[in-house]
Amino acid sequence: MQGEDTLRGVPQADTQPQEWMTLKGVVVSATADLIEIKTEGGAVIPFEGQPLRFALQGGFAARAGDAVTVSGFEEDGEFKIGAVTNLATGKTVTLRDVAGRPGWAGRGRRG
Repeated sequence: MQGEDTLRGVPQADTQPQEWMTLKGVVVSATADLIEIKTEGGAVIPFEGQPLRFALQGGFAARAGDAVTVSGFEEDGEFKIGAVTNLATGKTVTLRDVAGRPGWAGRGRRG
């Protein structure tokens, strides 16, 4: 099966992030469904859906005005968040492993 480590039966990311980056920013809005982060460069990164739910389950919280850092990579024209740190609270939540595989995807089949 494409994208699977046949020795361990653990699915691997089909695409490898080419270049991870860490960006500093500020939360400009925060609701239970969407956190928007404005980077120092002026880009707005939406933090929503399954990645946000996974972060909230991991204890991440943010309010408008909180300074944050996000590490991740660009894929298909979208910034994929790999980890987020709220600098106001010191809480960091890792969302993806170094290969870019999402933590909410589970561990795959056990072989």
